[in-house]
Amino acid sequence: MNNERRCVRDLNNRHAFSSININQGFTLVELMIAISIAAILLTVGTPYLGSILSSQASKQASSALSNDIELARNLAISKSVIVGLTPAAGGLSDGWRVEQYTNADNDPLTPETVDAGVDAFRIKNARDIGTGIVITSAEFANNTRPILFNATGIPRSAGTITVCSADSNIGDKSIGVFVSGQVVVTPGDC
Repeated sequence: MNNERRCVRDLNNRHAFSSININQGFTLVELMIAISIAAILLTVGTPYLGSILSSQASKQASSALSNDIELARNLAISKSVIVGLTPAAGGLSDGWRVEQYTNADNDPLTPETVDAGVDAFRIKNARDIGTGIVITSAEFANNTRPILFNATGIPRSAGTITVCSADSNIGDKSIGVFVSGQVVVTPGDC
């Protein structure tokens, strides 16, 4: 009797395992449905990917610019010299230099009394900033109007710089340079 039960139990177990092994993989219909769903998701998501990438580029450029403005201020204080962030000839969109300036006459810090930069600490060019980024400022428009900090970290003039993505307005930033020397990054409006 025990042997009969064991034989029946063994047959039932074999049947259970064999039914599992028979059903392996996907059918062609299931595979086609999965591929169709993936294609629809890619079609819907692709336009948003471009705006996400341009938003990240805008955020990265504004971060690099604000960090370099703060670097110029910190170097001016630590070295007790005049340090400035000078836009490239084509404007900030083409790059900038953080450099030491001379003021041989010890006159007040004005555009007329500051000589050209003599010692570059950091140089950024358009390739470093990225494509599709537009950086504008009425106060610091080109290489004739650098952001200069005196030895106490006070800027020659205050102003606002706007960093925009040419593709979308997501992630645009505004960088404020205040007369106290404080640099503040806020959401921009391009």
